[in-house]
Amino acid sequence: MYDYEYLLKRCHTTGAKWVMLVEDDVLAKAGWFPKAIAALEEIEAQMGESKWLYLRLFYTEKLFGWNSEEWMQYLGWSIVALLITATALVGTRACSRRLRKYMSHYTIALVCFFCLPTTIVLYFMAGRVSMRPPSPGLQRMERFGCCSQGLIFPRDIVPQATETVRHATNQRYYVDMTLERWGNAERLPRFALVPPLLQHVGSQSSKGHDFDEGANSIWNFEFENYT
Repeated sequence: MYDYEYLLKRCHTTGAKWVMLVEDDVLAKAGWFPKAIAALEEIEAQMGESKWLYLRLFYTEKLFGWNSEEWMQYLGWSIVALLITATALVGTRACSRRLRKYMSHYTIALVCFFCLPTTIVLYFMAGRVSMRPPSPGLQRMERFGCCSQGLIFPRDIVPQATETVRHATNQRYYVDMTLERWGNAERLPRFALVPPLLQHVGSQSSKGHDFDEGANSIWNFEFENYT
């Protein structure tokens, strides 16, 4: 935490329009700099005078699964799919004499209560990143963004970010957790480029040996599709 506080403060004194903090265990895509600048200019065009927290250059899909916080949404859409399917089948049976003999009550029940639930289960088993990947380009990412390998801050937010990190130094929070808590409290927009411009390649964590196994899993699969 001390190093982030120091770097944010020192970078701010240079008068730079944006401040970028990059950890030393990342690999950058060729041509990353103009893409980052274009994204920053797009953010400024969108936000105008409104404050925003950062542009994320790296994230891991590890947290992009079917998160338990959204279980009501998943259940709701599953019920909607069931209702639409059942309505379509019952309506077809009622309106078409030719198809009625093929659509018995047993067939409709089999489709609605076996085939459809099986399809829904397979959909979820395939994974959210496979079935509903984030769209390419500049995207809002206020939730499930991890970690702090590469962040670009607008100049006007740096003093507040520095103070936030300084106050959290004695607490058991990490930089990314601290910034996310603050961003959520202040409702500050956060952005990310999809796919990311950086890849994490480190195998050891500065948080200690207990985190080394987790460091190996901090990875972005979409980055590997760059040619």
